[in-house]
Amino acid sequence: MNKLEDRLRDAYRAAAETVRPGSVPELPGRRVSHARPAIAGTRRGIRLIVPLGAAAAVATVAVLAAVIVPLALPGQHRAGNPAHHRGQRPAAAAAWTGPRFYVANADVSGTRLAVYNAATGHVVTQVRPAPGLRFQGGAAAIAGDRTFVLALWPARPRSCGTWLYQLKLTARGTAAGLTRLRGGEISGFVFAVAATADLKAIAYTDELCHPDTLNTIGIIRPGRGTVRQWSLPKQLDVNSLALSADGHLLAYSSGGGNYPYAIGLLHTGAAAGTLARRGRSIVRAARLSPASTLQSAVIAGGFVYFCAAETPARSVLFRQGISNRTTAVAHRFSGGQYCALSLDSSGRFLLVAWSADQSTTSLARLDTATGRVTRLPAIAGRASPAW
Repeated sequence: MNKLEDRLRDAYRAAAETVRPGSVPELPGRRVSHARPAIAGTRRGIRLIVPLGAAAAVATVAVLAAVIVPLALPGQHRAGNPAHHRGQRPAAAAAWTGPRFYVANADVSGTRLAVYNAATGHVVTQVRPAPGLRFQGGAAAIAGDRTFVLALWPARPRSCGTWLYQLKLTARGTAAGLTRLRGGEISGFVFAVAATADLKAIAYTDELCHPDTLNTIGIIRPGRGTVRQWSLPKQLDVNSLALSADGHLLAYSSGGGNYPYAIGLLHTGAAAGTLARRGRSIVRAARLSPASTLQSAVIAGGFVYFCAAETPARSVLFRQGISNRTTAVAHRFSGGQYCALSLDSSGRFLLVAWSADQSTTSLARLDTATGRVTRLPAIAGRASPAW
């Protein structure tokens, strides 16, 4: 069996129930089959959350029950604070800037999605997927810090496809509802997604179900009802995607197999075709260090931020100008086997996640306007949080 079959088998074995997802109008030219034969010929392992997109009109399918752990948000205090009974004023909380919540998978099987308080690192809510689905295709925040788009895979063994959902949170971070997006049905396993804050563009990269079909990067324009695709060379993995604020430029990290690790840019208005012809590499890992692996990239203003795991002891965050191609080190972090980036919908605050092993993910917030880096509480396990 190949890697994808092994990982799918292990994930599906953990499922408690199997319910066929309901049907929704498919995206143009991308009909999904819910009962395909066993996947063969694919080699990519399952990658968990990263950096999703959404359509403008949505059809409500399910409002999820959530397990809520009450927390005091930054700047708030709990009722019954002893300081009140002593007639004392409670200590003022430090002002918090940036998104208040981020999301990440709570387990490797995709049966739970955790919503974290960004300031404390505590879990506010754990959300379960719609029946018959799993959180395994990625996540992205849109429209502030309380709306997320999620890619869900089928829980049914031997089924292939991805469904896009939108999760909304209350002001306290609890789940307010989960809706399936109209037309948000993709006929492959989505591994990474991105979206503009206004939802005018959604990007994804998927591994298609048929072994003889090339994998793709796609751009969905919900307002136009169109999908444009670029095929990937065989053996090439695209590890992360990020759109510019206007949706005209897509940054991606790629590598694996016989291909060097690289960061590339693609103009989303380019004609459909192959990524090799339409995209362009802006930096290769070998240029930085022979041991570097480029793992994630985002676009903030006129810059591309990308992270590289240079050694087991160090991850480096770089910044490169899109127009002048000047590269500079934005920050260095201890621990270097893995790193991931997520830019909030305002385009200002960058969430950096890195780890040296599977036990803990360290986090930091970079203010791209000032360059200031603030360490955030670490979370258990290896995660790719999105805000």
